[in-house]
Amino acid sequence: MNENELIAKVERKIKLWFFERQHQIGSQIVLNFMELLGTNNSVDFYELEKKCNNLKTFKENFTQLSGKGEKNHAKIFEKDQSTITLWKPIDNIVRTEYQNYKKTYFKPVIIANITYNPTGWRNLYINPKANHSYATEFPGHESLNFKFDKKNIDTNKNIFGYVQWTSKPTKLKKGGTVIFYSKNTNTRKGEIVGIYCETEVLKDYITEKWKGFENDKIVFNLKAKKKLSMLFPIPLNADKYKTDQNKRLVGQIGFSYYENDIAINVVKDELKELSKSGLQKNEFEKLNKIYSFLSGKIFNNGLLDIDLTEQDELIDILPSDKKQIIYDLDNLKETEPETIVVKQKTYKRDNKTIAQIKILRDFKCQICDTKIKKEKGGFYIEAAHIKPKNLKGRETPENILILCPNHHKEFDYGARKIIEHTKNFIRFNLNEKEYNLTLKIE
Repeated sequence: MNENELIAKVERKIKLWFFERQHQIGSQIVLNFMELLGTNNSVDFYELEKKCNNLKTFKENFTQLSGKGEKNHAKIFEKDQSTITLWKPIDNIVRTEYQNYKKTYFKPVIIANITYNPTGWRNLYINPKANHSYATEFPGHESLNFKFDKKNIDTNKNIFGYVQWTSKPTKLKKGGTVIFYSKNTNTRKGEIVGIYCETEVLKDYITEKWKGFENDKIVFNLKAKKKLSMLFPIPLNADKYKTDQNKRLVGQIGFSYYENDIAINVVKDELKELSKSGLQKNEFEKLNKIYSFLSGKIFNNGLLDIDLTEQDELIDILPSDKKQIIYDLDNLKETEPETIVVKQKTYKRDNKTIAQIKILRDFKCQICDTKIKKEKGGFYIEAAHIKPKNLKGRETPENILILCPNHHKEFDYGARKIIEHTKNFIRFNLNEKEYNLTLKIE
């Protein structure tokens, strides 16, 4: 192919990748590259490879994107040792289409502070522990932010909510994303609790009669798309999203502006938590649609391999002495830090606990006794939560079953009824079969 034909091929492909076929591997590689590129002229190959770690055929597809052959995907990249640049003849084409892509998918984002409500913002609640006096006397107007069936207010397409502020977020006039932050007054920790997408600030606030609010009136100043808004089943630790641990993510009243990346990362993290918790499939699917709307990409479950990778690494380097493992598991405390350092590398503490439980239970499925040997050594097995994380289920031996992939999915999605559950054993009915499994660490 001559140069003009190669350029024409890129022009055709890039529009498809950015606007119609974001799920394709070539598209994901180019989008990840452009995110890393920013205003720079080049990207390190190993940084791109790391960002694409969920794409099993990354190297093969990258080669297809670097060559000039007729059967190649399209000539996008030049590679000089570990430095990647856009192929010069199409540099401007790709950058222009990427800007169009960002305008389409990247909307303004605010993180808004709302008063804590243990009912999930679906019922009126007066918080006696709130930091401002109004909230200790009356329910905040945000009390019903995640009650999506407010009579004569919400519709099949739109829901209405409220955020208290001293001045309107003017950047949301044409639609944007609202991430809701709340200080849990029981744990005293900041949490990310939900999201609205395609959100508009109402020019004229809506006031409706509603018994229980001050003067029996409730106010709404936000409108959002119902299918792209939800309460997170598992609240996220807000500190993770701070760029400066000494500064607030958002003020006590009002909101702060952020880039679209934070919304994508928040939703991606919630998808990971839902995938591990065994929640209903429709919640995961709705959140996946929100992720696609925000990022223009499809969430890939391969992203979940990070936890499995950590567990496998820890299995290889942790002491396998069972007495030591039993001692560690017997002395788990809720107040322990979320991360640990093993051999100068940081891991999630929960992954250490699960790795130790896998070792202790000899990598065997507790239902069928299957032990899956991996080609490169070691064994593959999964951990299932008995009490889901969204219901405050912990990574402890009495709440973790070690199961093969088939029985893990059956346990999460099958017809399950727990008959008896103690620290040392569990008896349950799963798809009309009864099981008695030990949880004892020995």
